[in-house]
Amino acid sequence: MAEPRPRNDAPNPARNPAEAAGARGNARVGNAPEPRTSQKGAMDAQQMMGVRDLFWDNVVRDMLNALSVLAQQQPDQFDGRFAVLTRWGERIPIAQVFPLFACSIPGTQEDRDKSAAVQCTVFRIVTPSGEVFTLPVHEIRSMHTLSSELVERMQNASAKAEDSDGEGRRSRSRPGDDADESRPFGFAAYTSLPKLPPAPAPDQPHE
Repeated sequence: MAEPRPRNDAPNPARNPAEAAGARGNARVGNAPEPRTSQKGAMDAQQMMGVRDLFWDNVVRDMLNALSVLAQQQPDQFDGRFAVLTRWGERIPIAQVFPLFACSIPGTQEDRDKSAAVQCTVFRIVTPSGEVFTLPVHEIRSMHTLSSELVERMQNASAKAEDSDGEGRRSRSRPGDDADESRPFGFAAYTSLPKLPPAPAPDQPHE
């Protein structure tokens, strides 16, 4: 007579696949740790401001590089209508602009990384009046441009002003005087207006 086999109450995967899968799933959920929200990689306020400043510096750098090429192709457009505004509120018109360091240097990887970090970050700007400014990109807070429509209106206003007082100038001229002497026209007249003298520097340094 054969001995009876021991009874096994565990689910048999071959006989009840769904029940076996449920048992395995419950076992994994019970043993797995609870998910945690990781803050790794999140930027604080200071880091976010640094990223924004770097983005703006890159925008200024690319715009000045583009203006440098455009100034060589269309120099007549650079009569002062393009300008930069510094963080101190000074408007610097552009006649010519070019970067001081616009190339990479060979060497080790560290040398190439350092040259790439400072490449096209300092620009020299020549104004229509002949002044020269050397500025780092982080000192530039805005790019200022006069539209073509505004320049055209200024030229028309200047032409009307010359026509209105032309007779008066000719009547006041003496024999031998050049009544039609050359005068600034259009935007050149605007840029040739007298400027206020700069404020004297303080005797004592201040923050």
